[in-house]
Amino acid sequence: MDYQKHTFRLLLAVFFTVLTVAFAGCNKDNETKTPSSETKLTSIVFAKNDSFPGLSNASFTIDFSHDTALVYNEDSLPVGTHIDSVVATFYFSTTIGYARFISDTDTVLIRSNDTLNFMPRPCHLYVMSEDMKHDRHYDIYVNVHTVDPDLYVWSQTREKLFDGNCDVHAESLSGLIYLYTQDGINARLYRTRDGEKWWGPVSLIGLPRGANIRQITRGPGSYFYYAEANRLYRSVEGATWLSEDYSGEDFTLVSMLFAYNDSVWALVRDKADERLWFATMEEGGRLKKQQQIGPIDTHFHLLTEAFPVSDFSALTFLGKTGRKRAMIVGGFDEDGTALNCRWNLEWIDTDDDEGYYRLENFSIEQPEFSAITGAAMIWYDEKILLFGALENGTDITPYPVLESYDEGMNWNLPDSAQNMLPEGYAARQRLAAVETEDHAILLIGGQNRTTTFADVWRGKKNSIDWD
Repeated sequence: MDYQKHTFRLLLAVFFTVLTVAFAGCNKDNETKTPSSETKLTSIVFAKNDSFPGLSNASFTIDFSHDTALVYNEDSLPVGTHIDSVVATFYFSTTIGYARFISDTDTVLIRSNDTLNFMPRPCHLYVMSEDMKHDRHYDIYVNVHTVDPDLYVWSQTREKLFDGNCDVHAESLSGLIYLYTQDGINARLYRTRDGEKWWGPVSLIGLPRGANIRQITRGPGSYFYYAEANRLYRSVEGATWLSEDYSGEDFTLVSMLFAYNDSVWALVRDKADERLWFATMEEGGRLKKQQQIGPIDTHFHLLTEAFPVSDFSALTFLGKTGRKRAMIVGGFDEDGTALNCRWNLEWIDTDDDEGYYRLENFSIEQPEFSAITGAAMIWYDEKILLFGALENGTDITPYPVLESYDEGMNWNLPDSAQNMLPEGYAARQRLAAVETEDHAILLIGGQNRTTTFADVWRGKKNSIDWD
């Protein structure tokens, strides 16, 4: 009896299961989908093209705030990209009735992966909704750079700015470029804003006549500085100099370095043990030995290392990480040996609202880096550019410009299709390099084994001013 009841209950459960499935199937078959009234374009995708690598990276903005929606790529495609035969796919928020692409007199009913001509400005897209009751118009602008944004445009603005065989050095302050020249008898000053129109020369008052103008540096504010024979010279307008006596200090002045972390930095030698130190001061104060870093030779990791005292290149900049950095590259040590050093000085913030300085030599990890002297460096477009140098104390480098994207760790030749100095520019060392207020690079003077130059070259990256 129990067996019969169990069998009956099992058959009853199966019957209701089959009935439920059948009913659900009938409902599904009888459902009617309401056609969409949407006409919203969500994206356009360009297929990859080996001849134009940047084509598939196009990203479009769609602006529905106008009666006719606007479609455009904010980041223009690379110069030279052909857009007359582009394989394009259009994506919509839902199913549409149809879409027509209109380019000049050609009209194409849109399918997937159509080859279309986007040259006209604008092209037009007409979209009809699936329910055939709503439509929308789109104007499409495909932007292509007409000039290469990465191209540096160079020109010579002066064939001969000054007379004589001169050392040169340049600093910038308040929109002006200050160019110092030294012919071995007198130091003079020229000024410019753009490298094309110049004022001067002006004779310097109060500075030693034979001053090594390559060691003039600008402070963090409005002063220029120079050190020689236990006297520190300063000038507020670059031409008239006042000096202070440092003969009573426990160190002698070696050379000025740079402005860094709101201080003026110099290189000094301890009178007692002849060790080299950094010395710092706030603008308007007096130099004091930098005690936290201590003697510079305590940071040497190899017995062959040394610190440059002349013909080095110094640069300060705000790195990509947002930390302030200073670089000292190459130069001669006290024995006259050319160095391959790349000293990197960095301020490290700590959690207690204080910090400390870290000093490292990047050449330790890459000793194959050539010993260089007489180079000029600037921070430009988030990289370091190094112009000219004497390699290993003997040969002018054959590379007029090198660049570093990792803040001095590695150096490479720029792409010659984008940054190559003109054919008339001769390789040299001991030139002046400086950036103008309108973000152009000026290269001034210099020398090689046979010639001392007095020319001025101006270069600018096309996209440096682009928003």
